[in-house]
Amino acid sequence: MRVLFPSCLGGLAAGVLLATPLAHAQDCLAIVKASSLAQVKVPHADVHVTTTPGQPPQRIEMVFKNDKAYTLIDGAWSSMPFSVKDQIEMINSSTDRAAKSSTCQRIGSESVNGESATVFASHGEARGKATDARMWLSDKTGLPLKSEVRLANGMVMTDDFRYTNVEAPAGVK
Repeated sequence: MRVLFPSCLGGLAAGVLLATPLAHAQDCLAIVKASSLAQVKVPHADVHVTTTPGQPPQRIEMVFKNDKAYTLIDGAWSSMPFSVKDQIEMINSSTDRAAKSSTCQRIGSESVNGESATVFASHGEARGKATDARMWLSDKTGLPLKSEVRLANGMVMTDDFRYTNVEAPAGVK
């Protein structure tokens, strides 16, 4: 279980925080980074879907509240410690690494579940393999509403975020 959770959040952070050192891209990076940093500090829920060519989609529901992350996989909830401090360090580290070889830009506006959002896109390459990501940030709160990461091997990871009525699953410690 510990491997799965970091891969979800790590994939999101790495894919979404890609940026180039150009002046306009720095603004993009700063906005996306600030949104990601704000998100780890508030209770939120996430539906994460990984689609790999030739395989059925894998769906995971997650709830982040206080110092715990709750995960629903194959109908069973489990929990693990969640450190805001560790997540902030991971976001900062991912941003620093990605900023050297990637691009980031604002590409428009869309609605996500009825909420107005600004869409940011990034493209990066690591070890000769491309990664493209998009993130929808709420115009009202600045928090991520949705993200999508596309890897060179055809894998696609999507996350849909929610910030209202976020509660720990009943009976899970």
